[in-house]
Amino acid sequence: MLDPNVARALIADTCRMLDEVEVVSKRSFRLVVRRAAPDGTPVIVKLWARPGWRGMVRRVLGQTAARYEYCNLRMMERLGVPAPRAYAHGRAAPNLGGYTDAMVMEDLGEIETAGVYLKGRIAAGDEAAVAHFEDEVIRMTGILARARVIDFDHSMVNIVVKDAAPIRLDLEKARRVPWIGLRPGLYHRMIGQLLSTYIFAVQPDMTRAARFAENLFAEIKPSPATVAGAQAHVDKQMKRQKDGRDIDMALRLPAP
Repeated sequence: MLDPNVARALIADTCRMLDEVEVVSKRSFRLVVRRAAPDGTPVIVKLWARPGWRGMVRRVLGQTAARYEYCNLRMMERLGVPAPRAYAHGRAAPNLGGYTDAMVMEDLGEIETAGVYLKGRIAAGDEAAVAHFEDEVIRMTGILARARVIDFDHSMVNIVVKDAAPIRLDLEKARRVPWIGLRPGLYHRMIGQLLSTYIFAVQPDMTRAARFAENLFAEIKPSPATVAGAQAHVDKQMKRQKDGRDIDMALRLPAP
């Protein structure tokens, strides 16, 4: 476990050496880099660019993406959901790369995206590995649902696999609510997004997708409204795929 003080010092140090670290991914507002701590421990540093008065208000209120991701990763650890360890979060050094907020977390090393892993195991005929993967993703989703954690980024896109174990990444948008019914639209989208991205990974085998949906619903026990909302999201994603890639798929979700 990396000392939090060391991790916080890494934020400023990383901002000063952006040209020297390994870039893992880069978007207009976020940079993810890999580097080593002073003791050689490999870590991931995520930096967000949130300039202007909106970013300032978020920092004053303690509502930055860096803080949310840090707190959510710590929550995953308490809940028993596999995710990287969070070490520290804080302000990025001003005027260096334009980044304003940062977080340091565990480097998982060699990983596969969930979709790539699942396609590979299916192609290899390794149904035992497929079943284990699906069971773990469903278990993970059930834990989140029972803990009243809503995250519309909960999908195959933000799940990776290491040593055959699914692990959640990118939790900055997850929110814990007193009651799922307070944010029904987001919860419906969360379930629909997981199902849609699963379909993308296994298509054209819709029998497999239907079985996954049935097993998922047995775990989370969705209300009729949740099933209807998830169905609407799945239908929307399938239409987008048909319009954009001319791949025509459809899945009728099981009744609750």
